Amino acid sequence: MTKVLAIFLILCSLFSPTKSYTQWTIQQLPTSQPLTDIYFADTVKGWVRGKDGLFHTTDGGLHWLLQAPNIGTISGLTSTEFWATGYNDTILHTTDGGTTFSRSSLLQYFDYDSLIYVSKVYFYDSLKGWVTGFGFKNKPFALTELINTTDGGYSWTQQYYDSSAPLSRWPLIQFINPNLGWLTSTYASELYGTTDGGNSWNMVTPVVSYYNNMDMQFVTDNVGWISSDEPVGATAVLKTIDSGKTWMPSISFLFSDVTTHHRFSDALNGWVVQTGSQTEIWHTCDGGAHWDLQYSYSPGFYFRANKVFALDRFHVWIVGENGMMLHTSNGGVTAVTDTWEAPTGFSLMQNYPNPFNPATNIGYQVPQNSRITIRIDDILGRPVKVLLDAQVPPGIGSVLWDGRDERSGMVGTGVYFCFMIVKTSEMKERTATRKIVLVR
Repeated sequence: MTKVLAIFLILCSLFSPTKSYTQWTIQQLPTSQPLTDIYFADTVKGWVRGKDGLFHTTDGGLHWLLQAPNIGTISGLTSTEFWATGYNDTILHTTDGGTTFSRSSLLQYFDYDSLIYVSKVYFYDSLKGWVTGFGFKNKPFALTELINTTDGGYSWTQQYYDSSAPLSRWPLIQFINPNLGWLTSTYASELYGTTDGGNSWNMVTPVVSYYNNMDMQFVTDNVGWISSDEPVGATAVLKTIDSGKTWMPSISFLFSDVTTHHRFSDALNGWVVQTGSQTEIWHTCDGGAHWDLQYSYSPGFYFRANKVFALDRFHVWIVGENGMMLHTSNGGVTAVTDTWEAPTGFSLMQNYPNPFNPATNIGYQVPQNSRITIRIDDILGRPVKVLLDAQVPPGIGSVLWDGRDERSGMVGTGVYFCFMIVKTSEMKERTATRKIVLVR
């Protein structure tokens, strides 16, 4: 860990506008539907919301179990307790990690005539939470309403009602402490703030950027970020250091006129994921002064990011289209390696998790059509199992090793080596190696 951290700090002192091949691996959930929300309580236990319902993992994303259908946005608190929006006017609550849910209707608390939908749930702790909903009341368009609970959802009171124009059908809300919070929109550019727990809301800035805001996060009482749409072919990421009263000049990410999401683990370390003609992950470790391109995937529409979650500055997850999730366990920085991946763009990524039991995911990246073989050998150099031997297209892929040999027998605890052998029409055979540790 000391060596990885040292390399991390060295790389963070530099800015390179060119592509760096890094430690992002793909994890495929048992669905081809879009993934729209994510929460991890620790490095192994997490939940992802997809169109099919709520999926749960206890091994860092190697295996997923469908827990509940009709789940909307998630607001996680601990490894056992979180809240979620349900169908139409309902919210759900679990205290056993999603094994069972209590479901309650909020219909009586919303002042609408028709088409009532709860769109966002956000809980600061087990007692204090907020739910936004939208519906119709004597208007031809949907209006936004915010309700609040201070007793864990037993009772609710109305805190905000937009009577003139819709703030958003899909608002963004966050509280940095029980009193200080912000509310903005994915369909408008206003930012509202509160200093009394939501009892009163005031517009902090009339216009943050251009048309709409795609993501919002405050990391301290004063420091926050908003990603917002720009007029043509780009999105902007803006920073405030005074709780949103003023915003520093935006950082433009070109060719990302579809979605741009961001997440910071602290005031310095953050990731921006943009999607346009291709999907790109940009990283900063100096509070946005410099950005490094960590990852790119083309075409962008195949993996369009919908949400980013950062547990800390090393463990980050990104969910998107087609049931795909990207994950890094070292902040996305290039791992220490004596292989040829840096100069050529070919990469064998460190497996995750490592050590592992019962299975581990091994990622690879090739910049052109290539014949690759990925093989596991034991510490004495004896072949254990060939995981992949095929012609592959350009891009990132992954294979799973379940700790079995070619005869499907379980191998024992120990150190193993993963070899990646590449053959292309333009180059001779090249080899990369990673050390893998299996613990039974």
